[in-house]
Amino acid sequence: MKKVFLLLLLSATASVSFAQSISLGIKGSVNLASLNNKYSYTTLRSSMGSITSFAIGAFADLRLGNWSVQPGAYFAGKGGKESQFISATDIVGGYSAKLNPFYVQVPVPVLYHIPVVAGEIFLGAGPYAAFAVSGKITGSSTYAQEGDPGFESQTTNIDRNLKFGNTEGDDLKSRDYGATFLAGFKLTNGILLSANYDLGISDIAVNGSGVKRHNHVLGFSVGIVF
Repeated sequence: MKKVFLLLLLSATASVSFAQSISLGIKGSVNLASLNNKYSYTTLRSSMGSITSFAIGAFADLRLGNWSVQPGAYFAGKGGKESQFISATDIVGGYSAKLNPFYVQVPVPVLYHIPVVAGEIFLGAGPYAAFAVSGKITGSSTYAQEGDPGFESQTTNIDRNLKFGNTEGDDLKSRDYGATFLAGFKLTNGILLSANYDLGISDIAVNGSGVKRHNHVLGFSVGIVF
């Protein structure tokens, strides 16, 4: 992860050296976030869904001709909904929960700008790195002993802060990295309308949990360049 942050920092520093112009901007977005889960348990069935969150932050646009590098820093919501059902020889049940972690995210996309009437179209891609700072998990779980009529099913409500780390009892790893893809339109007055897709590459599931998790986020943004 340190290598990823170093690469992002070097990319941004090199871009400043060659930039013909530098602009600053702010941007906010509505995020449709989901988790891509892969389980190793053959007795477990699962389904996933998306949640609505948000992102807000600032960026610099380092321009060189029709190209630019746009490093930024954002407070970004990710996560998703997940439901699990397990049927084994001794237990049956499952749980349904919504995970809503928030990250400080640093993307460094490279953009190509196409001049059009009233502004320009831009599109591009690049790496991002993110560090979890807060989050909640809400839902419920119900389990019962299979084949034992005297054992009543027990339901437990879930409503607590997410635990970040990589040891037993933690919910998610604190670090995430991947690729961001974006496209949009900038008006001549500096207003931006854009869409982005963040594809998580790192496995944010805790080691030994029997699952691999990756963040996927589709965002729709409004911003302004000064």
